[in-house]
Amino acid sequence: MNNFCVMRFQKYQKNGCPKIDRHNNNREHLSGRKNADRQNENMTFRKYPGKTTLQIVNDKIAEIKERTGKTTAKNRVVVAEFVLTFSPEQTENIMKQKDEWIKSNLQWVEKEFGSKGAELFRWDLHMDETTPHIHAFVLTTDEKGMFNGTHFFAKKKMLEGYQTTYAEAMKPYGLIRGVSKEQTKAKRRPSVRLCDHAGDCRRTAKRARHRPRQAQDRP
Repeated sequence: MNNFCVMRFQKYQKNGCPKIDRHNNNREHLSGRKNADRQNENMTFRKYPGKTTLQIVNDKIAEIKERTGKTTAKNRVVVAEFVLTFSPEQTENIMKQKDEWIKSNLQWVEKEFGSKGAELFRWDLHMDETTPHIHAFVLTTDEKGMFNGTHFFAKKKMLEGYQTTYAEAMKPYGLIRGVSKEQTKAKRRPSVRLCDHAGDCRRTAKRARHRPRQAQDRP
């Protein structure tokens, strides 16, 4: 039986913020929800009730401009979303400890990101899909109060570290981290191509054998 913890994240620029509200505010538009009848069990927290994600970001941009005189570039990463969940087989086990599991997840977000300047402004628990999961959203501000996505996501070791610390936070629930690609050393299989000449085929196969696989860490 699988007992993995799962943490995925996504970065948003300003123009992507409306997607956050569409997915989390209006659940009826989602097709194929396995547990749609459990929608009333969903939970949500908003630090700024009544405001959209875009309004929250615009307010922060305006505050930065007033405080520093600096303009926030349109291509800045302004929000990070974390999807926090587990192997479906663990649903019964985790739901027996739902409140504690939610608390541990939010504490992890605050420790890894809030302590470095990011602001947790919203989280949602979805019980109406296949596996219960949390969406947590932070403004990607650094200790100086400036939008700074690279402060959190610039280096590969940072991303691997988040997977590791998240697994540590989930240990009390019997969940573990998946095996990273650094341990598996997995490589992409050579692709099959049609070649006009035998020499071209040999060179293509050689390049394919030495091409490293581009894959994300498993959860």
